[in-house]
Amino acid sequence: MCARAGRYSFSPVRVKLRLELDAEAAGLKIPAGVLDLRANPGAIEQIEPARRHKPLRGLLVALNSAESVFASVACKTWTTEKSGAESAEFGSRVDICFSVQQHNFERSNYESLGTGLRELLEREGGGDALEAEVCVLRCTYQESHGEGFALRLILTGRGETPAQAELRWGLGVAHLQQALLYLSRAVRQQQAQAN
Repeated sequence: MCARAGRYSFSPVRVKLRLELDAEAAGLKIPAGVLDLRANPGAIEQIEPARRHKPLRGLLVALNSAESVFASVACKTWTTEKSGAESAEFGSRVDICFSVQQHNFERSNYESLGTGLRELLEREGGGDALEAEVCVLRCTYQESHGEGFALRLILTGRGETPAQAELRWGLGVAHLQQALLYLSRAVRQQQAQAN
């Protein structure tokens, strides 16, 4: 978007960072045999929200690509309508983890990932029309019988109509995808320097 100074103002995306790390927190359970889009990219056709919403499909493809250090675990979308201005909402939830299992058991990996993601998303425009929630959760990896962590990403677009809310959400998903791929490159660089 092209704008002249003083003519338009952009509010940053509202981003909440939650650390749900207490032993009492419900957490996330990743069952053995979860759909592996890294090993089988064509399996994305089995994910209904990815078939219906191209921005989500693009995010899942990018997250599970060879260039990414992440893997998706689960996703869903929803829409709600309320009375009043900006009354429609379109939202999504995507749960992710590191593709290399050993990184999923270090709390600091997820805390720095959550903080970095929050900082990158807050730089984007979106204001009241877009809200992101980044949650670091305790996680049970049933395949490895280990207790670790995962990241839950909730993105909500608001608009006067459901179509406008979904459009704003889709733009937010594109920003989220860029931020995650940027962080993925940073993690790869840190790993290369450590070796």
